[in-house]
Amino acid sequence: LTGWIHTSGNDPADATIESGAVVTGLDFGYAQMGTGTVGIDVAAVSTLAGSGVSGLTDGVGSGAQFVDPRDVVVVGGFGYVADGTAIRRVELTTGVVDTFVGTSEGGLVDSNVPAEVRFLNPFAITTDGYFLYVAELSYSGYGFVRRVSLATGETSTLWSSPVESVVDVTFGPGGLYMATAGEDVYLVEPEGATLVVSLPISTAGSITSDAGYLWVMGFDGTSGTETLFRIDPTMQLVDSWVLGSEFQWETLESAGDYLYGVGRTAREVRRITKADRSWTVIAGSGTEGFADGTGVDAWFGWVEGIATDGTSPVSYTHLTLPTMLAQC
Repeated sequence: LTGWIHTSGNDPADATIESGAVVTGLDFGYAQMGTGTVGIDVAAVSTLAGSGVSGLTDGVGSGAQFVDPRDVVVVGGFGYVADGTAIRRVELTTGVVDTFVGTSEGGLVDSNVPAEVRFLNPFAITTDGYFLYVAELSYSGYGFVRRVSLATGETSTLWSSPVESVVDVTFGPGGLYMATAGEDVYLVEPEGATLVVSLPISTAGSITSDAGYLWVMGFDGTSGTETLFRIDPTMQLVDSWVLGSEFQWETLESAGDYLYGVGRTAREVRRITKADRSWTVIAGSGTEGFADGTGVDAWFGWVEGIATDGTSPVSYTHLTLPTMLAQC
């Protein structure tokens, strides 16, 4: 299993998770990225890119800096990172980092010129292999989904709302889906967004998909616990599992027979078996810090996101981010 992890906080720790292969990942607490290998039950974490200092600086390995990486997606040998007010691109074999679209200047500007594009607060990112889809949270209560061409960097606004904040996006059965800050999941199309399911939770925190289902991790404000929901292609709720307060509800990614999330303190990467919802820690000590290592010997500052390339049942790429990129 291959993976990249992005973290944030006082220490960065982005990691990739792979089974018997070299992988790369991102960590942004310290703006670094790493590579490594992992087995089925344990992940080896190393740093791929980032200096440990916050900044929007392109470069190679430790010569690059990240501002505030929030999420990552992997496609075509690159990791695309929602970082501050820009989308950064990381070559996974070399650790070369550049600014794909956007600048250090915030705003809401569409353009066919990458350097003229402005983002407010890119929060989540996904891809269909041709475009990046970026969910943005604004501080004025608006939510946006922006579309970025992988070929040219041309950016346009696909959807916006004055009342809903978008917290995550994914491609699933039927197209592009987004989860909002409330309990709702929408199908996003060029003509607008259609509500497809409302869940019995206070907040839909993260959404991912596989060939058959959407998976949503949500937070129940009444009980103060996280719940995992499975939704079929007809948008019917199949079942749900109360995970208690053991997980962060903002991070979830599907890969093969497993889901990947992070522990409550966001300093562990956890693997959830889809069949029975059992879980195990594959990387991270649970204590704040920054250290490469295998399994619990790896330390993370704050794991922000996890991504998979989904190209193989045995080789997936995962990634979480804060100011550094690491691999497991």
